[in-house]
Amino acid sequence: QGLGVDNVRSFEVVLADGSHITADACENEDMFWALRGGGGGTFGVVTAVRYQTLPSVRTIAFGLEIYLDKIEARWGTAKKEEAVRDFVDFWVRKAPTIDRRWGGYWHLKGFLSLHFRDFSGTKPFSVIDAKATLIDDVERWLAGKEWGTRTYVFRGNSGEYDGYFEARGRNKYFDASGAVRIEVHSRLIPTDCLTSRPDDAG
Repeated sequence: QGLGVDNVRSFEVVLADGSHITADACENEDMFWALRGGGGGTFGVVTAVRYQTLPSVRTIAFGLEIYLDKIEARWGTAKKEEAVRDFVDFWVRKAPTIDRRWGGYWHLKGFLSLHFRDFSGTKPFSVIDAKATLIDDVERWLAGKEWGTRTYVFRGNSGEYDGYFEARGRNKYFDASGAVRIEVHSRLIPTDCLTSRPDDAG
């Protein structure tokens, strides 16, 4: 499991001089390291990626969207900016303690899409466990906000599914390659930065 890059087994790459190489753990290891996040993204044109695939695992989806435009219309720009800061601060402080079965993404527009997945098959796994490990904390955080009501924040809780794709509703519109232009940029932040200096990280 782990991140997507943890499951990459090799890249096929065309370099600036036109040569074609394979980069993996045994051949062109420095390029393999760089393409998996060890450096910038200007090393060559990746023409193929080989992944280790994994069996589908039970999945529970949880989504949330803060309607920043509604907050701004009701309270003004300052309140909208405060909501964004509160959202980022919550995730910076919560991230180091989130159960590792949770994964997904969030962005600064107050949107998140998370999935609780049964990787081990040994720990308790149900909507109750998903709530206890994260969703209840989100609800407690929202309860303390003037704008934390369902008028201004959409919550999308769903049931249990056989796999990630099913949890997304087999969404051909969003999941089909090239169907929607979404730019997702990941940043790996050392846990120590979040635990010892949360104010700086947020």
